[in-house]
Amino acid sequence: MTVGGGLAAAGANPARPEVKRVWRVRTSLPVVEQVPVVVDAIEQARIAALAEGLRAGDPALAGADGRGTGRVRQGVGDGPALIFEDHGEIPLFTTAAPSPLEYRSLLLAEDGDVFALGGQRIPDFEAYTRDGLRLGEVDVLTRPAAAATGSPLPDALRHDPAAMARLVRLARERGSLTVIPYLSTAAAWRLAEAVAAEAGAGVDVAVLAPPPALAARVNDKAWFSRRVVEVLGPDGLPETGWAADAFELTTMLSILAKQHRRLVVKMPDSAGGVGNVVLDSAVVAGLDHDRLLEHVWQQTGRRGRGWAFPLLVGAWDDPVVDSPSVQLWVPQRGDGLPVVEGVFSQVLKGARGTFVGAAPTWLPAEWQQRLADESVRLALLFQELGYFGRCSFDAVLAGDDLDSAAAHWVDANGRWGGVSIALTAANRLVGDWQRRPFVIVQRSGLHMTARPLPAVLEDIGPLAFKASDGRTGAVVLAPCRLVEGTGMNLMVLAGDAAAAEADAAAVKTRLLGTPEDGEVSAVA
Repeated sequence: MTVGGGLAAAGANPARPEVKRVWRVRTSLPVVEQVPVVVDAIEQARIAALAEGLRAGDPALAGADGRGTGRVRQGVGDGPALIFEDHGEIPLFTTAAPSPLEYRSLLLAEDGDVFALGGQRIPDFEAYTRDGLRLGEVDVLTRPAAAATGSPLPDALRHDPAAMARLVRLARERGSLTVIPYLSTAAAWRLAEAVAAEAGAGVDVAVLAPPPALAARVNDKAWFSRRVVEVLGPDGLPETGWAADAFELTTMLSILAKQHRRLVVKMPDSAGGVGNVVLDSAVVAGLDHDRLLEHVWQQTGRRGRGWAFPLLVGAWDDPVVDSPSVQLWVPQRGDGLPVVEGVFSQVLKGARGTFVGAAPTWLPAEWQQRLADESVRLALLFQELGYFGRCSFDAVLAGDDLDSAAAHWVDANGRWGGVSIALTAANRLVGDWQRRPFVIVQRSGLHMTARPLPAVLEDIGPLAFKASDGRTGAVVLAPCRLVEGTGMNLMVLAGDAAAAEADAAAVKTRLLGTPEDGEVSAVA
Protein backbone atom coordinates (compact mmCIF):
# COMPACT_ATOMS: atom_id res chain seq x y z
CA MET A 1 0.00 0.00 0.00
CA THR A 2 1.61 3.25 -1.10
CA VAL A 3 1.06 6.72 0.26
CA GLY A 4 -0.46 9.19 -2.15
CA GLY A 5 -0.77 12.96 -2.10
CA GLY A 6 -2.49 14.74 0.78
CA LEU A 7 -5.95 16.24 0.49
CA ALA A 8 -6.97 19.41 2.29
CA ALA A 9 -9.34 18.76 5.17
CA ALA A 10 -12.89 20.06 5.05
CA GLY A 11 -14.34 21.86 8.05
CA ALA A 12 -12.73 22.85 11.32
CA ASN A 13 -13.40 19.74 13.41
CA PRO A 14 -10.39 19.45 15.74
CA ALA A 15 -10.55 15.66 15.34
CA ARG A 16 -9.56 16.12 11.68
CA PRO A 17 -6.00 16.78 10.49
CA GLU A 18 -5.22 19.83 8.36
CA VAL A 19 -3.62 17.60 5.71
CA LYS A 20 -4.89 14.06 5.39
CA ARG A 21 -2.97 10.95 4.51
CA VAL A 22 -4.35 9.23 1.42
CA TRP A 23 -3.60 5.73 0.13
CA ARG A 24 -4.47 4.20 -3.22
CA VAL A 25 -4.89 0.51 -2.54
CA ARG A 26 -6.04 0.48 -6.16
CA THR A 27 -7.79 3.19 -8.18
CA SER A 28 -11.23 2.08 -7.07
CA LEU A 29 -10.24 1.78 -3.39
CA PRO A 30 -9.01 5.14 -2.08
CA VAL A 31 -8.32 5.21 1.66
CA VAL A 32 -8.48 8.63 3.37
CA GLU A 33 -7.46 8.86 7.03
CA GLN A 34 -9.92 10.93 9.07
CA VAL A 35 -8.82 10.47 12.70
CA PRO A 36 -5.07 9.91 13.20
CA VAL A 37 -4.09 7.50 15.97
CA VAL A 38 -0.73 6.87 17.63
CA VAL A 39 0.03 3.62 19.48
CA ASP A 40 3.25 3.68 21.49
CA ALA A 41 5.89 0.98 21.18
CA ILE A 42 5.10 -0.60 24.54
CA GLU A 43 1.45 -1.05 23.66
CA GLN A 44 2.30 -2.38 20.22
CA ALA A 45 4.62 -4.95 21.81
CA ARG A 46 1.91 -5.99 24.28
CA ILE A 47 -0.61 -6.49 21.50
CA ALA A 48 1.92 -8.43 19.41
CA ALA A 49 2.48 -10.74 22.39
CA LEU A 50 -1.30 -11.27 22.68
CA ALA A 51 -1.37 -12.25 19.01
CA GLU A 52 1.49 -14.71 19.47
CA GLY A 53 -0.35 -16.34 22.35
CA LEU A 54 -3.54 -16.66 20.30
CA ARG A 55 -1.63 -18.31 17.45
CA ALA A 56 -0.02 -20.75 19.83
CA GLY A 57 -3.34 -21.75 21.34
CA ASP A 58 -5.45 -21.96 18.17
CA PRO A 59 -4.28 -24.24 15.32
CA ALA A 60 -6.60 -22.48 12.86
CA LEU A 61 -4.82 -19.18 13.50
CA ALA A 62 -1.34 -20.67 13.36
CA GLY A 63 -1.54 -20.85 9.56
CA ALA A 64 -3.45 -17.57 9.12
CA ASP A 65 -0.36 -15.41 8.86
CA GLY A 66 -1.40 -13.40 5.80
CA ARG A 67 1.10 -14.95 3.38
CA GLY A 68 -1.55 -16.77 1.38
CA THR A 69 -1.49 -20.41 0.37
CA GLY A 70 -0.16 -22.38 -2.59
CA ARG A 71 -0.14 -20.29 -5.76
CA VAL A 72 -2.14 -17.44 -4.24
CA ARG A 73 -0.86 -14.58 -2.13
CA GLN A 74 -2.64 -12.15 0.12
CA GLY A 75 -2.49 -8.65 -1.31
CA VAL A 76 -3.34 -6.58 -4.37
CA GLY A 77 -2.14 -7.12 -7.93
CA ASP A 78 -1.46 -4.55 -10.63
CA GLY A 79 -4.20 -5.77 -12.94
CA PRO A 80 -7.97 -6.27 -12.85
CA ALA A 81 -10.06 -7.56 -9.98
CA LEU A 82 -12.88 -10.05 -9.54
CA ILE A 83 -15.39 -8.54 -7.09
CA PHE A 84 -18.45 -10.20 -5.58
CA GLU A 85 -20.75 -9.87 -2.59
CA ASP A 86 -21.96 -13.29 -1.49
CA HIS A 87 -23.99 -13.36 1.76
CA GLY A 88 -24.75 -17.06 1.52
CA GLU A 89 -22.13 -18.20 4.03
CA ILE A 90 -23.24 -15.87 6.85
CA PRO A 91 -25.24 -17.97 9.35
CA LEU A 92 -28.99 -17.21 9.37
CA PHE A 93 -28.57 -15.41 6.03
CA THR A 94 -28.32 -18.65 4.05
CA THR A 95 -31.24 -18.88 1.62
CA ALA A 96 -31.75 -20.07 -1.91
CA ALA A 97 -32.14 -16.45 -3.06
CA PRO A 98 -29.14 -14.09 -3.33
CA SER A 99 -29.11 -10.96 -1.19
CA PRO A 100 -30.86 -7.91 -2.68
CA LEU A 101 -27.84 -5.90 -1.50
CA GLU A 102 -25.17 -7.76 -3.50
CA TYR A 103 -25.16 -5.25 -6.37
CA ARG A 104 -23.74 -2.51 -4.13
CA SER A 105 -20.22 -4.02 -4.39
CA LEU A 106 -20.26 -3.01 -8.07
CA LEU A 107 -19.37 0.45 -6.73
CA LEU A 108 -15.95 -0.98 -5.77
CA ALA A 109 -15.11 -1.91 -9.37
CA GLU A 110 -13.21 0.03 -12.01
CA ASP A 111 -12.45 -0.19 -15.73
CA GLY A 112 -11.51 -3.73 -16.73
CA ASP A 113 -12.75 -5.43 -13.57
CA VAL A 114 -15.18 -8.35 -13.40
CA PHE A 115 -18.19 -8.22 -11.08
CA ALA A 116 -19.80 -11.58 -10.27
CA LEU A 117 -23.51 -11.57 -9.50
CA GLY A 118 -25.58 -14.29 -7.87
CA GLY A 119 -29.01 -12.82 -8.61
CA GLN A 120 -30.86 -11.33 -11.54
CA ARG A 121 -28.96 -8.82 -13.66
CA ILE A 122 -30.28 -5.27 -13.82
CA PRO A 123 -28.52 -3.73 -16.85
CA ASP A 124 -29.96 -0.30 -16.00
CA PHE A 125 -27.94 -0.27 -12.77
CA GLU A 126 -24.77 -1.29 -14.56
CA ALA A 127 -25.33 1.56 -17.03
CA TYR A 128 -26.02 3.91 -14.10
CA THR A 129 -22.71 3.15 -12.36
CA ARG A 130 -20.83 3.34 -15.67
CA ASP A 131 -22.42 6.44 -17.23
CA GLY A 132 -24.18 8.25 -14.40
CA LEU A 133 -21.54 7.80 -11.71
CA ARG A 134 -18.63 7.36 -14.15
CA LEU A 135 -17.07 4.52 -12.17
CA GLY A 136 -15.84 2.52 -15.15
CA GLU A 137 -16.64 -0.19 -17.67
CA VAL A 138 -17.04 -3.48 -15.81
CA ASP A 139 -17.65 -6.99 -17.14
CA VAL A 140 -20.52 -8.72 -15.31
CA LEU A 141 -20.41 -12.45 -14.71
CA THR A 142 -23.62 -14.16 -13.56
CA ARG A 143 -24.12 -17.24 -11.45
CA PRO A 144 -24.22 -20.33 -13.72
CA ALA A 145 -27.76 -21.67 -14.17
CA ALA A 146 -26.55 -25.22 -13.51
CA ALA A 147 -24.97 -24.34 -10.14
CA ALA A 148 -26.26 -26.23 -7.12
CA THR A 149 -28.96 -24.34 -5.23
CA GLY A 150 -27.55 -22.59 -2.17
CA SER A 151 -23.90 -23.22 -3.07
CA PRO A 152 -21.52 -20.30 -2.46
CA LEU A 153 -21.14 -18.06 -5.48
CA PRO A 154 -17.35 -18.56 -5.78
CA ASP A 155 -17.81 -22.33 -5.75
CA ALA A 156 -20.46 -22.01 -8.47
CA LEU A 157 -18.03 -19.99 -10.61
CA ARG A 158 -15.19 -22.43 -9.95
CA HIS A 159 -17.24 -25.38 -11.17
CA ASP A 160 -18.43 -23.59 -14.33
CA PRO A 161 -16.07 -24.06 -17.32
CA ALA A 162 -17.26 -20.91 -19.09
CA ALA A 163 -16.79 -18.69 -16.04
CA MET A 164 -13.38 -20.16 -15.32
CA ALA A 165 -12.29 -19.71 -18.92
CA ARG A 166 -13.18 -15.99 -18.78
CA LEU A 167 -11.32 -15.44 -15.52
CA VAL A 168 -8.25 -17.40 -16.56
CA ARG A 169 -8.09 -15.63 -19.91
CA LEU A 170 -8.30 -12.23 -18.20
CA ALA A 171 -5.59 -13.17 -15.68
CA ARG A 172 -3.26 -14.37 -18.45
CA GLU A 173 -3.87 -11.33 -20.66
CA ARG A 174 -3.22 -8.84 -17.86
CA GLY A 175 -0.67 -10.86 -15.91
CA SER A 176 -2.59 -10.76 -12.64
CA LEU A 177 -5.99 -11.01 -10.98
CA THR A 178 -7.04 -9.78 -7.54
CA VAL A 179 -10.04 -11.46 -5.90
CA ILE A 180 -12.00 -9.03 -3.70
CA PRO A 181 -14.73 -10.83 -1.74
CA TYR A 182 -17.30 -9.12 0.47
CA LEU A 183 -16.45 -11.67 3.17
CA SER A 184 -13.33 -13.82 3.19
CA THR A 185 -14.34 -17.49 3.02
CA ALA A 186 -12.66 -20.73 2.07
CA ALA A 187 -14.76 -20.75 -1.12
CA ALA A 188 -13.32 -17.38 -2.20
CA TRP A 189 -9.76 -18.61 -1.71
CA ARG A 190 -10.53 -21.92 -3.50
CA LEU A 191 -11.68 -19.92 -6.51
CA ALA A 192 -8.47 -17.87 -6.48
CA GLU A 193 -6.40 -21.06 -6.24
CA ALA A 194 -8.28 -22.60 -9.17
CA VAL A 195 -7.69 -19.55 -11.38
CA ALA A 196 -4.00 -19.50 -10.44
CA ALA A 197 -3.62 -23.22 -11.21
CA GLU A 198 -5.19 -22.91 -14.66
CA ALA A 199 -3.50 -19.59 -15.53
CA GLY A 200 -0.09 -21.12 -14.87
CA ALA A 201 3.30 -19.79 -13.86
CA GLY A 202 3.98 -16.11 -14.22
CA VAL A 203 0.40 -15.03 -13.44
CA ASP A 204 0.00 -13.22 -10.12
CA VAL A 205 -3.25 -14.09 -8.30
CA ALA A 206 -3.94 -12.29 -5.02
CA VAL A 207 -6.81 -12.09 -2.54
CA LEU A 208 -7.61 -8.77 -0.92
CA ALA A 209 -8.94 -10.19 2.35
CA PRO A 210 -7.86 -11.81 5.58
CA PRO A 211 -7.30 -15.58 5.71
CA PRO A 212 -10.73 -17.26 6.02
CA ALA A 213 -9.97 -18.84 9.41
CA LEU A 214 -9.07 -15.45 10.85
CA ALA A 215 -12.13 -13.83 9.26
CA ALA A 216 -14.30 -16.45 10.94
CA ARG A 217 -12.76 -15.66 14.32
CA VAL A 218 -13.11 -11.90 13.92
CA ASN A 219 -16.78 -12.23 12.98
CA ASP A 220 -17.47 -14.51 15.93
CA LYS A 221 -19.04 -12.32 18.63
CA ALA A 222 -17.89 -14.59 21.46
CA TRP A 223 -14.27 -14.64 20.22
CA PHE A 224 -14.35 -10.87 19.69
CA SER A 225 -15.72 -10.18 23.16
CA ARG A 226 -12.77 -12.02 24.70
CA ARG A 227 -10.35 -9.98 22.61
CA VAL A 228 -11.99 -6.74 23.81
CA VAL A 229 -11.29 -7.74 27.40
CA GLU A 230 -7.67 -8.64 26.58
CA VAL A 231 -6.95 -5.43 24.66
CA LEU A 232 -9.12 -2.84 26.41
CA GLY A 233 -10.03 -4.44 29.73
CA PRO A 234 -13.34 -5.70 31.14
CA ASP A 235 -14.94 -2.24 31.09
CA GLY A 236 -14.91 -2.36 27.28
CA LEU A 237 -17.90 -4.76 27.29
CA PRO A 238 -21.36 -4.88 28.78
CA GLU A 239 -21.60 -7.69 31.32
CA THR A 240 -21.15 -10.77 29.13
CA GLY A 241 -20.82 -14.54 29.39
CA TRP A 242 -20.85 -17.60 27.15
CA ALA A 243 -23.28 -20.50 27.52
CA ALA A 244 -22.00 -23.92 26.44
CA ASP A 245 -25.37 -25.66 26.73
CA ALA A 246 -29.06 -25.05 27.45
CA PHE A 247 -28.65 -25.32 31.23
CA GLU A 248 -25.91 -22.67 31.27
CA LEU A 249 -28.04 -20.47 29.01
CA THR A 250 -31.07 -20.38 31.29
CA THR A 251 -28.95 -20.17 34.45
CA MET A 252 -27.03 -17.16 33.17
CA LEU A 253 -30.21 -15.45 31.99
CA SER A 254 -31.83 -15.94 35.39
CA ILE A 255 -28.81 -14.45 37.18
CA LEU A 256 -28.44 -11.49 34.81
CA ALA A 257 -32.18 -10.76 34.98
CA LYS A 258 -31.72 -9.74 38.61
CA GLN A 259 -29.18 -7.08 37.65
CA HIS A 260 -30.25 -5.66 34.27
CA ARG A 261 -33.54 -4.53 32.73
CA ARG A 262 -32.92 -6.12 29.34
CA LEU A 263 -30.77 -9.05 28.20
CA VAL A 264 -29.50 -10.36 24.89
CA VAL A 265 -28.67 -13.78 23.48
CA LYS A 266 -26.44 -13.67 20.40
CA MET A 267 -25.54 -16.23 17.80
CA PRO A 268 -21.78 -15.62 17.70
CA ASP A 269 -21.25 -15.67 13.93
CA SER A 270 -24.25 -13.98 12.38
CA ALA A 271 -24.59 -10.35 11.32
CA GLY A 272 -26.82 -7.32 11.00
CA GLY A 273 -28.78 -7.95 14.20
CA VAL A 274 -30.33 -11.12 12.74
CA GLY A 275 -28.59 -13.28 15.33
CA ASN A 276 -29.76 -11.22 18.33
CA VAL A 277 -32.61 -12.02 20.69
CA VAL A 278 -33.40 -9.25 23.17
CA LEU A 279 -35.30 -10.32 26.29
CA ASP A 280 -37.19 -8.44 29.00
CA SER A 281 -35.75 -9.36 32.39
CA ALA A 282 -39.18 -9.25 34.01
CA VAL A 283 -40.32 -12.01 31.66
CA VAL A 284 -37.14 -14.03 32.18
CA ALA A 285 -37.49 -13.87 35.97
CA GLY A 286 -40.95 -15.42 35.85
CA LEU A 287 -40.03 -18.55 33.83
CA ASP A 288 -38.52 -21.87 34.86
CA HIS A 289 -35.82 -23.62 32.82
CA ASP A 290 -38.09 -25.35 30.28
CA ARG A 291 -40.38 -22.38 29.70
CA LEU A 292 -37.45 -19.95 29.48
CA LEU A 293 -35.70 -22.13 26.91
CA GLU A 294 -38.89 -22.37 24.85
CA HIS A 295 -39.32 -18.58 25.12
CA VAL A 296 -35.81 -17.97 23.78
CA TRP A 297 -36.31 -20.35 20.86
CA GLN A 298 -39.64 -18.72 20.03
CA GLN A 299 -37.95 -15.33 19.82
CA THR A 300 -35.40 -16.69 17.34
CA GLY A 301 -38.12 -17.69 14.91
CA ARG A 302 -36.57 -21.17 14.84
CA ARG A 303 -38.79 -23.01 17.32
CA GLY A 304 -37.76 -26.53 18.20
CA ARG A 305 -34.29 -26.13 16.70
CA GLY A 306 -32.73 -23.08 18.30
CA TRP A 307 -29.13 -22.19 17.64
CA ALA A 308 -25.88 -24.07 17.98
CA PHE A 309 -23.92 -23.54 21.18
CA PRO A 310 -21.94 -21.77 22.49
CA LEU A 311 -24.11 -18.67 22.67
CA LEU A 312 -23.14 -15.25 23.94
CA VAL A 313 -25.35 -14.06 26.81
CA GLY A 314 -25.20 -10.61 28.30
CA ALA A 315 -26.75 -7.35 29.35
CA TRP A 316 -28.44 -5.29 26.64
CA ASP A 317 -27.37 -1.73 27.40
CA ASP A 318 -30.31 0.56 28.09
CA PRO A 319 -30.38 3.54 27.98
CA VAL A 320 -27.93 4.25 25.16
CA VAL A 321 -26.73 7.69 24.09
CA ASP A 322 -25.47 6.60 20.67
CA SER A 323 -24.51 3.56 18.58
CA PRO A 324 -21.26 4.54 16.85
CA SER A 325 -19.49 2.50 14.19
CA VAL A 326 -15.79 3.01 13.43
CA GLN A 327 -14.71 2.24 9.86
CA LEU A 328 -11.11 1.12 9.33
CA TRP A 329 -8.74 -0.02 6.65
CA VAL A 330 -6.23 -2.58 7.95
CA PRO A 331 -2.97 -2.65 5.94
CA GLN A 332 -0.87 -5.78 5.73
CA ARG A 333 1.43 -6.31 8.69
CA GLY A 334 4.49 -4.07 8.36
CA ASP A 335 2.70 -1.43 6.25
CA GLY A 336 1.62 0.81 9.11
CA LEU A 337 -1.12 1.03 11.70
CA PRO A 338 -4.81 0.47 10.88
CA VAL A 339 -6.39 3.60 9.39
CA VAL A 340 -9.58 5.19 10.75
CA GLU A 341 -11.65 6.42 7.80
CA GLY A 342 -14.63 7.62 9.77
CA VAL A 343 -16.79 7.43 12.86
CA PHE A 344 -20.49 7.06 12.09
CA SER A 345 -23.68 7.03 14.11
CA GLN A 346 -25.91 4.13 13.17
CA VAL A 347 -29.68 4.18 12.89
CA LEU A 348 -31.01 1.01 14.50
CA LYS A 349 -34.64 -0.04 14.64
CA GLY A 350 -36.57 -2.78 16.36
CA ALA A 351 -35.81 -4.85 19.43
CA ARG A 352 -32.86 -6.58 17.75
CA GLY A 353 -31.17 -3.36 16.71
CA THR A 354 -31.45 -3.89 12.95
CA PHE A 355 -29.27 -1.57 10.85
CA VAL A 356 -31.38 0.77 8.70
CA GLY A 357 -28.95 3.61 8.07
CA ALA A 358 -26.00 5.70 9.22
CA ALA A 359 -24.58 9.21 9.11
CA PRO A 360 -21.36 10.97 10.15
CA THR A 361 -21.32 10.98 13.92
CA TRP A 362 -22.48 13.95 15.90
CA LEU A 363 -20.17 13.02 18.79
CA PRO A 364 -17.66 15.64 19.97
CA ALA A 365 -14.02 15.38 18.91
CA GLU A 366 -12.79 13.90 22.19
CA TRP A 367 -15.27 11.01 21.95
CA GLN A 368 -14.35 10.40 18.31
CA GLN A 369 -10.68 10.27 19.24
CA ARG A 370 -11.33 7.83 22.08
CA LEU A 371 -13.34 5.53 19.83
CA ALA A 372 -10.67 5.75 17.13
CA ASP A 373 -7.86 5.01 19.62
CA GLU A 374 -9.62 1.93 21.03
CA SER A 375 -10.68 0.58 17.63
CA VAL A 376 -7.14 0.89 16.23
CA ARG A 377 -5.79 -1.13 19.15
CA LEU A 378 -8.36 -3.86 18.45
CA ALA A 379 -7.58 -3.79 14.74
CA LEU A 380 -3.85 -3.90 15.48
CA LEU A 381 -4.35 -7.25 17.21
CA PHE A 382 -6.12 -8.55 14.10
CA GLN A 383 -3.37 -7.15 11.88
CA GLU A 384 -0.74 -8.96 13.96
CA LEU A 385 -2.69 -12.18 13.33
CA GLY A 386 -2.59 -11.61 9.54
CA TYR A 387 -5.71 -9.51 8.90
CA PHE A 388 -5.79 -7.35 5.77
CA GLY A 389 -8.62 -5.29 4.32
CA ARG A 390 -11.87 -3.78 5.50
CA CYS A 391 -12.99 -3.95 9.11
CA SER A 392 -15.38 -2.02 11.32
CA PHE A 393 -16.32 -2.06 14.98
CA ASP A 394 -19.72 -1.30 16.48
CA ALA A 395 -20.07 0.16 19.95
CA VAL A 396 -22.76 1.60 22.19
CA LEU A 397 -22.34 4.54 24.52
CA ALA A 398 -24.27 3.23 27.49
CA GLY A 399 -25.71 5.75 29.91
CA ASP A 400 -28.04 8.72 30.26
CA ASP A 401 -25.66 11.27 28.75
CA LEU A 402 -22.15 11.63 27.34
CA ASP A 403 -20.69 12.72 30.66
CA SER A 404 -21.62 9.41 32.29
CA ALA A 405 -21.53 7.11 29.26
CA ALA A 406 -19.41 3.96 29.02
CA ALA A 407 -18.06 2.80 25.66
CA HIS A 408 -18.99 -0.85 25.15
CA TRP A 409 -17.72 -2.67 22.04
CA VAL A 410 -20.38 -5.09 20.88
CA ASP A 411 -19.42 -6.30 17.41
CA ALA A 412 -16.60 -6.64 14.90
CA ASN A 413 -17.43 -6.75 11.20
CA GLY A 414 -14.50 -8.45 9.51
CA ARG A 415 -15.77 -7.75 6.00
CA TRP A 416 -17.09 -5.02 3.76
CA GLY A 417 -20.40 -3.55 4.87
CA GLY A 418 -23.16 -1.05 4.29
CA VAL A 419 -21.12 1.91 5.55
CA SER A 420 -17.69 0.99 4.18
CA ILE A 421 -18.94 0.38 0.63
CA ALA A 422 -20.74 3.73 0.67
CA LEU A 423 -17.72 5.47 2.19
CA THR A 424 -15.40 4.10 -0.49
CA ALA A 425 -17.84 5.07 -3.24
CA ALA A 426 -18.10 8.57 -1.79
CA ASN A 427 -14.31 8.92 -1.76
CA ARG A 428 -14.28 7.90 -5.42
CA LEU A 429 -17.00 10.38 -6.33
CA VAL A 430 -15.81 13.46 -4.41
CA GLY A 431 -12.20 12.74 -3.40
CA ASP A 432 -12.85 12.79 0.35
CA TRP A 433 -16.26 11.97 1.81
CA GLN A 434 -15.79 14.62 4.51
CA ARG A 435 -16.16 17.22 1.77
CA ARG A 436 -19.65 15.92 1.10
CA PRO A 437 -20.90 14.10 4.23
CA PHE A 438 -23.48 11.44 3.49
CA VAL A 439 -26.42 9.65 5.03
CA ILE A 440 -27.16 5.98 4.30
CA VAL A 441 -30.78 4.89 3.98
CA GLN A 442 -31.49 1.15 4.05
CA ARG A 443 -35.08 -0.07 4.22
CA SER A 444 -36.93 -3.29 3.46
CA GLY A 445 -40.54 -4.40 3.72
CA LEU A 446 -41.88 -1.23 2.11
CA HIS A 447 -44.84 -1.04 -0.26
CA MET A 448 -43.96 1.08 -3.26
CA THR A 449 -44.70 0.88 -6.95
CA ALA A 450 -42.44 -1.50 -8.86
CA ARG A 451 -40.74 0.32 -11.73
CA PRO A 452 -37.47 0.26 -13.68
CA LEU A 453 -34.46 2.12 -12.32
CA PRO A 454 -34.72 5.06 -14.78
CA ALA A 455 -38.21 5.70 -13.42
CA VAL A 456 -36.85 5.60 -9.85
CA LEU A 457 -34.20 8.15 -10.77
CA GLU A 458 -36.87 10.28 -12.40
CA ASP A 459 -38.85 10.18 -9.16
CA ILE A 460 -35.80 11.32 -7.22
CA GLY A 461 -35.47 14.09 -9.80
CA PRO A 462 -33.20 17.04 -8.98
CA LEU A 463 -32.12 15.36 -5.74
CA ALA A 464 -30.27 12.61 -7.68
CA PHE A 465 -26.46 12.72 -7.68
CA LYS A 466 -24.86 13.80 -10.96
CA ALA A 467 -21.13 13.40 -11.38
CA SER A 468 -21.05 16.31 -13.81
CA ASP A 469 -22.28 19.06 -11.46
CA GLY A 470 -22.34 19.96 -7.79
CA ARG A 471 -21.42 16.49 -6.52
CA THR A 472 -24.27 16.28 -4.07
CA GLY A 473 -27.45 14.23 -4.13
CA ALA A 474 -28.75 10.68 -3.85
CA VAL A 475 -26.72 7.71 -5.08
CA VAL A 476 -28.37 4.32 -5.55
CA LEU A 477 -26.19 1.75 -3.78
CA ALA A 478 -28.23 -1.33 -4.68
CA PRO A 479 -31.22 -1.35 -7.08
CA CYS A 480 -33.13 -4.56 -6.36
CA ARG A 481 -35.55 -3.40 -3.67
CA LEU A 482 -36.15 -0.12 -5.44
CA VAL A 483 -37.16 -1.68 -8.75
CA GLU A 484 -39.24 -4.33 -6.95
CA GLY A 485 -40.95 -1.65 -4.86
CA THR A 486 -40.01 -3.34 -1.57
CA GLY A 487 -37.38 -1.01 -0.12
CA MET A 488 -34.36 1.17 -0.78
CA ASN A 489 -30.60 1.30 -0.35
CA LEU A 490 -29.29 4.82 -0.95
CA MET A 491 -26.51 7.22 -0.04
CA VAL A 492 -27.32 10.94 0.03
CA LEU A 493 -24.37 13.38 -0.12
CA ALA A 494 -24.63 17.07 0.80
CA GLY A 495 -22.59 20.03 1.97
CA ASP A 496 -22.87 19.01 5.62
CA ALA A 497 -24.40 16.23 7.71
CA ALA A 498 -27.57 18.15 8.60
CA ALA A 499 -28.23 18.96 4.95
CA ALA A 500 -27.63 15.32 4.01
CA GLU A 501 -30.18 14.24 6.62
CA ALA A 502 -32.75 16.73 5.31
CA ASP A 503 -32.14 15.73 1.70
CA ALA A 504 -32.42 12.03 2.63
CA ALA A 505 -35.83 12.69 4.18
CA ALA A 506 -36.90 14.53 1.01
CA VAL A 507 -35.72 11.65 -1.21
CA LYS A 508 -37.64 9.11 0.89
CA THR A 509 -40.76 11.27 0.65
CA ARG A 510 -40.41 11.39 -3.14
CA LEU A 511 -40.05 7.60 -3.35
CA LEU A 512 -42.72 6.72 -0.78
CA GLY A 513 -45.17 9.48 -1.66
CA THR A 514 -45.40 10.41 2.04
CA PRO A 515 -42.99 11.04 4.95
CA GLU A 516 -41.77 7.81 6.52
CA ASP A 517 -43.47 6.98 9.82
CA GLY A 518 -41.33 6.51 12.91
CA GLU A 519 -38.19 7.91 11.35
CA VAL A 520 -35.21 8.00 13.71
CA SER A 521 -32.55 10.61 13.03
CA ALA A 522 -28.92 9.57 12.86
CA VAL A 523 -27.78 13.16 13.37
CA ALA A 524 -28.39 14.85 16.71
